[in-house]
Amino acid sequence: MPKIYDTIIWGASLNGLEKAVRLQKAGRDVLILNKFGFPGGNFTEALSCLSDSSEFADPPFRQDFKKRVEALNFGVLYEQNQQVLMHPEALKRVGWDIIKDNGLQVIFHLTPLKIQEDDEKVDFTVFGREGAFTFSTRELLDMSDNRFLSAFRDQPDRYNNQIRINCFFKDLTPEMEDYFGFETVLETRAGHFTRFVQSGVAWDDIEQQFNRALDELALGAWKKFGVRMLIMPVYPELALKSH
Repeated sequence: MPKIYDTIIWGASLNGLEKAVRLQKAGRDVLILNKFGFPGGNFTEALSCLSDSSEFADPPFRQDFKKRVEALNFGVLYEQNQQVLMHPEALKRVGWDIIKDNGLQVIFHLTPLKIQEDDEKVDFTVFGREGAFTFSTRELLDMSDNRFLSAFRDQPDRYNNQIRINCFFKDLTPEMEDYFGFETVLETRAGHFTRFVQSGVAWDDIEQQFNRALDELALGAWKKFGVRMLIMPVYPELALKSH
């Protein structure tokens, strides 16, 4: 008989890790599944590592997470005016430590394909390196910051989504800042953190538009201004709209 987990969590985000730790301590059989090959959610996938300090004031899990990051060299890159910017690689490392310390079950590099639900269980089909396979669970929670499962359970806005591309550049000139029209610019010990925003992006074109815009940023910065992009995201930060 196929194994049925108590809870499957989609997304090894901070919220996903926190939820998994809490459920596992309560005796639940928990499995985390994740799209990319590392933990951290938007903090590490989309480099959305500029946060309001209050996000780490509570609960204790968040407080402990920030303390672990602060203990690392270059862990915290900027902290002023109730904002904190943490290095994405430090966030990854702390995420891995939490997975290891708590013995969490995690599978990475998966793409969701289908969700089938009945009164007893949820069958969640994903595609990975070894092909398509199905996990069964009594509860499926979407804890991914970008709500990757929203297309299966809700009706996303097909034409009016916003993507935010966060990245670090080695240097930044006023001319380059004006040329790209960055929404946010911060000078840090790891380079200049920037946020570039595009609106009116169709749901089906999010990944393609992200890749095009990221190429334009990286190539444009180098060819026009001689500036290297130091750290780039693997996915945009999304502001999705649902009907």
